Amino acid sequence: LCEPTCEWPTGQPCVKKCGPPKCECLPGFVRDQGKCIPPDQCPPIGPPAICGPNERFVNCSSLCEPTCQSKPNQPCPLVCGPPKCECLPGYVRDQGKCIPPEQCPSADPTCGPNEEFVTCSSKCEPTCESLPDQPCILMCGPPKCQCRPGFVRHQGRCIPRSQCPSADPEPESTCGPNERFVECSTLCEPTCEWPTGQPCVKKCGPPKCECLPGFVRDQGKCIPPDQCPPIGAS
Repeated sequence: LCEPTCEWPTGQPCVKKCGPPKCECLPGFVRDQGKCIPPDQCPPIGPPAICGPNERFVNCSSLCEPTCQSKPNQPCPLVCGPPKCECLPGYVRDQGKCIPPEQCPSADPTCGPNEEFVTCSSKCEPTCESLPDQPCILMCGPPKCQCRPGFVRHQGRCIPRSQCPSADPEPESTCGPNERFVECSTLCEPTCEWPTGQPCVKKCGPPKCECLPGFVRDQGKCIPPDQCPPIGAS
């Protein structure tokens, strides 16, 4: 699956698994532009002169070149990457250039009040609408500003949860005839088609107006079941 080439004369790290039947280079030859040639006939790769400032050309590159965002001594596979220009020791890559670490941009330049900059952001930043301790994927998001612990995001700002606006319940006076306002609504309100209520998950819906007991909903209104139109009537 990983035939030797001019870029990988000894073969790149490879899964030991059979590929499909096909022609391969004989031992001692490598593939270059579709042909099998001796390694000493390979064209020169990447002369060091093309590398930028604070870079050097290496035949065995690192798969984890240091950057302004990477952590010190982060684990990295001990395998060779393709030949390329890399930053000199003591430099890190930032926006395509190699710079000293002390020239890296500040990690927390634009965070607002009650925010902090994190390199491993949460996929589920708390908000006024989210539930406390809601389940969340344990996975790092991109580096960014997030609310500090104990604060939640509301309209772009981080505030204490105690300052979240309370959900304004719909006033009962706005409910129609034969309706009442409930905080925990049913997900399957009885209708003329389902006068006793259809099979339903026992779970609270949002606060809203519902039909009073003994009434069913039909075309947006709550009526007694005996006033429902006959099934099949046009």
